[in-house]
Amino acid sequence: MNSSPITRTNIQNKAEVLLEQYAKTGSLTRHNIVLALVGDDFRYDHDIEWDQQYTNYQNLFNYINARKEIYKTEIGFGTLTDYFDAIRGRVDKFPTLKGDFFPYSDIFSEGRPAYWTGYFTSRPYYKVRKENHLVYSTYSCEEKETRREMHNVL
Repeated sequence: MNSSPITRTNIQNKAEVLLEQYAKTGSLTRHNIVLALVGDDFRYDHDIEWDQQYTNYQNLFNYINARKEIYKTEIGFGTLTDYFDAIRGRVDKFPTLKGDFFPYSDIFSEGRPAYWTGYFTSRPYYKVRKENHLVYSTYSCEEKETRREMHNVL
């Protein structure tokens, strides 16, 4: 993957696009602190790719942080500990969620945040129930096919 370098001619535009995306993500919470993961399973397997991405992000961070009066933002690399420490400085108590769901948020749903849950479950009751339905349906199909074949033989 070739990364486009951040240059003097494109840095303002790239910084503002990045901040716009992070602002959308930050609007989904009571605080505006964003943990943005960069890459995926198939990234950074070559040194050059890591170096390009790191250099580009660092240039953007330096540009944005040097203009705090304009962007009213502080941005940088961090760890999970940094992220949660920053949140603890802004909220009194973390919300507690109970249940079994896989949350997903989509800010592009009709221009407002949308939250979805229930993609996966670890509750055995639901899995067994669906499995039983599938087994029963398969068994019914097999039985019907067997009867049809027997009818054709006779």
